[in-house]
Amino acid sequence: MALQHPELSAFVAVARLGSFTRAAAELNLSQPALSRRIRMIERALGGMLFDRLPEGARLTEAGRAFMPFAERALISLRDGDDAVRAVGNGDRGRISLAFASTFDSRGVTRAVDRFRRDNPGLELILYTGTSVEISDLVRRGDADLGLRYRADSDAALESRIIGEEVIEIICSPRHKLAKLKTVSPEQLAEETWIGYPYQRSVPDAGIKRMLLQYGLLSAHYMAVDSNELQIELTATNFGIGMLPRSTVAPALRAGRVRTLKVPAVRNVVPIALIRRKGAHQGPASKRLAAALIDAITKTKV
Repeated sequence: MALQHPELSAFVAVARLGSFTRAAAELNLSQPALSRRIRMIERALGGMLFDRLPEGARLTEAGRAFMPFAERALISLRDGDDAVRAVGNGDRGRISLAFASTFDSRGVTRAVDRFRRDNPGLELILYTGTSVEISDLVRRGDADLGLRYRADSDAALESRIIGEEVIEIICSPRHKLAKLKTVSPEQLAEETWIGYPYQRSVPDAGIKRMLLQYGLLSAHYMAVDSNELQIELTATNFGIGMLPRSTVAPALRAGRVRTLKVPAVRNVVPIALIRRKGAHQGPASKRLAAALIDAITKTKV
């Protein structure tokens, strides 16, 4: 039996979501219909691809071996579809972009809005997430382009560094260190840090890397999953924050927070534009990439 697109899509959805229920909802299928597709692909391959567990579905060893081939097959079909549609439709169709929400103040949202207004025939899909999540979206073919911190070393992706982001260490004007001209890492060792929830497997945020690099991760860490709340807590002297300069620029101009000058700490993070290697890149995708590059390189903060 030759494997078809519906069976491959069902397999990849269950593998990615770890649940038959969530995969059925995402694919707009009933659970019996989804289960039939998985059984068809398991019969075709001659082995079980999932362990059915009370808490969900987990790939078997055979399933893990098959996963990259299934993903590549779906991506190739999508690329072929995109290429044919681009020939037939010109500047009509859809294009998708995934980017870190912190890039909003770098003019990315304005650039994307201008692109949308200049290309009314295109459906523009936007995703946001961490740098790791952005790479996953591009790798799977869900996003045509991605804008993330640091290049991705995955051979399946092409990364182009298009700018850099300064990560500022900030504190309240009332903080004891606020009036010092310079601060050493040792002076920061006992401070409470305010940052995103720490995940060792997702080391893309500047504060996590800096704390690890300078041995400060043992300090008290307040995990806050919001730029705005991080700034507010820092401004009210609950701890020290570390955020992209473009993100904290309004609060700095308003005098709500101050930067700490720490000469021993250099935190400049490259910004990378990524796409899937070998993916079809039509004129609209090239124009969107050019608009993003222009926004990142020209926006002053």
